[in-house]
Amino acid sequence: MLKKKIMRLVLSMLMALVMLFQGVNFNVYAGSEKEVDLEIQNIVIKNGGNPVNSMQVGDEFRIEMNWKAKAKAATINEGDYFIVKLPDNILIKNDAGNLNFSLTAPDGSVMANAHVTPKAGGGAEIKVTFTNYVNGRYDINGTLGMNANFNKDKVTVNQKNNFDIEAGGKTTPFQFKVDGGPTGNSNEVLHKYSFAAESINEAEWRVRINYKKANFPNAVVTDTLVGTTEKFVKESFRLYRVNYTSDLKENNRVRIDLSDKIVFSNNDQTFTINLGNINGEQYKLEYRTTYTPGTNLRNNVKLTSNNNKVDEKIISYKKEAAGGTGVGILANKIKLVKVDAEDNTVVLANAVFEVTGTDGSKFELTTAADGTVTSPALVAGTYKVKEKTAPAGYELNTQEFTLTVSPTSSAIQTIKDEPIRTTVKATKQWVGPIGTAVTVHLYADDVDTGKTVTLNAANNWEDTFTNLRKYKPGTTTEIKYTVK
Repeated sequence: MLKKKIMRLVLSMLMALVMLFQGVNFNVYAGSEKEVDLEIQNIVIKNGGNPVNSMQVGDEFRIEMNWKAKAKAATINEGDYFIVKLPDNILIKNDAGNLNFSLTAPDGSVMANAHVTPKAGGGAEIKVTFTNYVNGRYDINGTLGMNANFNKDKVTVNQKNNFDIEAGGKTTPFQFKVDGGPTGNSNEVLHKYSFAAESINEAEWRVRINYKKANFPNAVVTDTLVGTTEKFVKESFRLYRVNYTSDLKENNRVRIDLSDKIVFSNNDQTFTINLGNINGEQYKLEYRTTYTPGTNLRNNVKLTSNNNKVDEKIISYKKEAAGGTGVGILANKIKLVKVDAEDNTVVLANAVFEVTGTDGSKFELTTAADGTVTSPALVAGTYKVKEKTAPAGYELNTQEFTLTVSPTSSAIQTIKDEPIRTTVKATKQWVGPIGTAVTVHLYADDVDTGKTVTLNAANNWEDTFTNLRKYKPGTTTEIKYTVK
């Protein structure tokens, strides 16, 4: 009796559980994503887009490297990833554009996405996850680059430091010289430098004025952005009276009110600050400008006294956004690209190709909206490709193409289709006395094409415009031709 009660209780609980979970959807993941074995090569530090051999300890720089997956066959798939670890003597810039970025393939598609996790105390872990671009590809490789600073607490200045980078369980050594910070120049009147702002769309600028502690009556500072559409950020301006130490540290920093001293002009691309009489005082000016990542922004600052130029500095700023590249070779596949014969930038969908293998077997490939189509993995050999159906508005390309795929290479073929042509006849009918020759212009959709014919008695007042496109590129919309 007791056993029956227990059984009934167990069955009741099971039924309740079944009813409870009937409305619940579970996400099931295959768990097939794997870490890719990797090699890091050609590590370099750049300043302003150019490789350098040393930098000052406080400077911002860009660290770049090449990476290469060790897999020789097409075994890397979407969701697979690799991890790169940066040492703790490097500090990664903590802004959104530097922590999350894409790696792009030569065709502009995203082949991987990178996420950077800075570590407390320095260093970072970069996880790069592949997209479906890598499916069916081999020899996967590319580049990585991001903006960083030296960890002042963990580098030794005025000598080479080790910046070893780890990936795939292997450490790649890299040495770079870190110079000490700047020191004051007793003859310096004007100095300017730039660095990255918190926003990737802005740049920070600093101007050191009168380190020399000289006297300058009627002193005026003028600054102009050169050859650009960028502007000064008005609300960012700060002027301080300071006392500089020999190693350029600032003491007794006092902010100066600029409201009656600064004037903006030239569409906010020039500013002028009237400092009045400088009697040995030292100043520091801070401000920001707008900035377009990757461009070279020039900035020209000048100090005058009694309208005479005392000193002038022209400084450039360039910061590349974090990013990278990647590429892989299609394995054992045929890729066809269908374009307009007159304008190769116009891609054509719905072109049907017949592909014949070495053994005589046939299959068809049809181009998608981007004008491309890629076959599935094929047995190595020679294949003949011929267009079977042309896209609407285009003539059939009757050429047969012979393509070869192998275990280590694929075949890519661009095939061009000529647009369907038409003619337009121009006739002149006279009402009244017959005149002299007449020049007739051809218009396409009410726009003068620049094509003309001359009608006269010799051609019986008739001529024909030939070899004209019938349809607008990539469409079945007819072009409306008129003559005037």
